[in-house]
Amino acid sequence: MAGKRTEWQSIGLSGGGAMYLPTFSPADPNWMLLSCDMSGAYRSLDGGNSWEMIHYRQLNGSTRVRPAFHPTDPNVAYAPAGWRGGLKRTRDKGKTWE
Repeated sequence: MAGKRTEWQSIGLSGGGAMYLPTFSPADPNWMLLSCDMSGAYRSLDGGNSWEMIHYRQLNGSTRVRPAFHPTDPNVAYAPAGWRGGLKRTRDKGKTWE
């Protein structure tokens, strides 16, 4: 098929590895977090239809510990701070972590 141009479009997650520990908020089931074994952390605000990678300066992924969501506050979650340990918290559905 000479001359035919093929467009590439990303339709899913990527991280160079496997995805682990998909977890959703009990207060907002459209908000989900998961980790990649290549240290990436991802969030979805639409029930997994689309995903965005969380900047590594905000949060690194961990395949050992699942994130924990606040049971009634739909904006709050806690997640491991990567492989080195520690804990991070978000108060804005994963946009920023402290």
